[in-house]
This record gives sequence, C-alpha cells and structure tokens, in this order.
Amino acid sequence: GRPFVRVFVQVWDQPFLTAGRRTLPDDLIRKAGGRNVFEDLTGWPQVSEEEVLIRNPQCVLVLGEGRDRVLARPAWRRTAAVRRGCVAEVDPAWVVRPGPRLVLGLEQVAKILHPGAGR
Repeated sequence: GRPFVRVFVQVWDQPFLTAGRRTLPDDLIRKAGGRNVFEDLTGWPQVSEEEVLIRNPQCVLVLGEGRDRVLARPAWRRTAAVRRGCVAEVDPAWVVRPGPRLVLGLEQVAKILHPGAGR
C-alpha cells in the first residue's frame, strides 16, 4: 500500500551501466515496491549521466561499492535520491545471481526502499 519508489540501479559508473527490464534486479525492485527508472530498456544497457539525472531517481542502488562516488558527484546533489539519503550499496551476489540468496536481496532492497515498513 506504499507509493512506488523510482530506483536507479548503478551496475558500474565508468561508463554508466544499469539493469533494465528482464533482469533480476528489476524484478526485485518491483517486488520490493519500486519502479526501475530504466524499465523501458532491456538487459544491461549503458546510459548517460544526463539520462539518469533527467529521470531523477528517488533511490540509487549501487551494486557493490561506489556509494561514496555517487554522493561526491556535484550534479547528483539535486536528485531526489541524494536529498532523501537513499543511496545504498547492495551485495551483487544477492541481486544478480539466481539462487536462494535472492530472498536476502529482496529483503535488503525492500528495507532500503521503504525504511520502517513492517515495524
């Protein structure tokens, strides 16, 4: 019953790679109550920084390390994600590889997108 959160998945930032439709991270985001800002793209596309900023995600999920690099980008300070404090590192093994750890990934993503839910 909570509003959807617009999410950008940062797979890599040199160049920017993300997870589009028909990927495990996209599926987990949907199940956790979010909407992938690049759901209109399929697979693992390369996107520009400008495209990400235009789509203004409310949350950034960084696969692996890189949260500090997101927060250090001056242009990103205006994004809803940085203003909300919703920039988080996620263990890629929990959200990219099929297997039992996907449940852990789903739980982690849900907690990031909706902190305080389920209390």
